[in-house]
Amino acid sequence: MRSANLTNAKATVTANQKLVAQDAVKLAAAKTTLANAQAALKVAQANGQESITAAYVQGADGFPEKFYNYWDALRLWKLVNENRATSLQEAFNLLETQHFQEDQLSMQAEMNRLQADIATNSKIAAVASTVTAFNTRRK
Repeated sequence: MRSANLTNAKATVTANQKLVAQDAVKLAAAKTTLANAQAALKVAQANGQESITAAYVQGADGFPEKFYNYWDALRLWKLVNENRATSLQEAFNLLETQHFQEDQLSMQAEMNRLQADIATNSKIAAVASTVTAFNTRRK
């Protein structure tokens, strides 16, 4: 019984590794296509051309447009490579969650800066009121 469970577990791990390897290959191909397309786009822009190559458009098929940039492609690859995601779809979902968390943290940091600014201005106003009250009383 125990050896059967161990065999099943090994088969499951092997199947998951194959899926991760397949997704990593797809992601690497998309990353390569993206790098080639970006290089072609720079050359096209340098020549004053605004057309996008067919290879660039074909490379984008099935790939979410919001993740179709170098940094997100790299982060997707790292998520799959580090086994934090077992499939490309799971990596998309995880990256989307990370983007949301980063947005929330940046909003929180902005709120903290605003609250610090308000606290500083309140202290200045309190000191100014105290000085004004003291000067008014002396007259």
